[in-house]
Amino acid sequence: MSVSQIPAVIYICHSTKELVEAQSAHKWIALNPNYTVKSYGDAECREFLQLNYPPLYLDIFEEIPFPPIKSDFWRLCILLKYGGIYVDADIEPHVPIDEFLEPTATFATCLSDYTTLNPHVIACMPNDAVINDCLDTYITYYKTKRAYDYWGWSITRVMNTTMQLLLDVPIQEGLHGGYQFIKEVCGSKPEDLYTAYCSYKGKKLLTNRAANYDANTHTFK
Repeated sequence: MSVSQIPAVIYICHSTKELVEAQSAHKWIALNPNYTVKSYGDAECREFLQLNYPPLYLDIFEEIPFPPIKSDFWRLCILLKYGGIYVDADIEPHVPIDEFLEPTATFATCLSDYTTLNPHVIACMPNDAVINDCLDTYITYYKTKRAYDYWGWSITRVMNTTMQLLLDVPIQEGLHGGYQFIKEVCGSKPEDLYTAYCSYKGKKLLTNRAANYDANTHTFK
């Protein structure tokens, strides 16, 4: 598959930069030598927001009480600014990105079923409309003092709503008008969280969670 037009930079964040480098970044580097992989801890996320956005954005980041939702908000900020590829730190990649990212895609993410997205992987161009609208939703939530509930503030809920309002393309596996959707395969039992994976055109791309990641505490063992 040809090289994508999306910037060849992979962003990963978790509590500390050192943890990201030890648990995740090296896996992506090994598979994607033609990509730059950038690791961020909370401190680096704060610094990025301070340097690139008005103070409001750092205020939102600081006040979100759930670390995974901080990551949800931050990934939108980094992708809106630079474009590239965001991946969750607990993902176990199996193939190079260039083996599945369509060369004409301007946006890509994962799809659990016909109507539900799982944005644990997002690839996009800078200033993408979906990313911008999702970020605007978070700002509205903050300014209107929406109660902090985990799923209500999750990128899954926010992006699903945004996609359905903004796009006039099929939300199903494949490439549709520049939007690429990758299929997620997951059972319904709690233990299936550790065997869930994403595939594209029949090829297994990644496992959603590394075996040493605790999905309940959002920490590595």
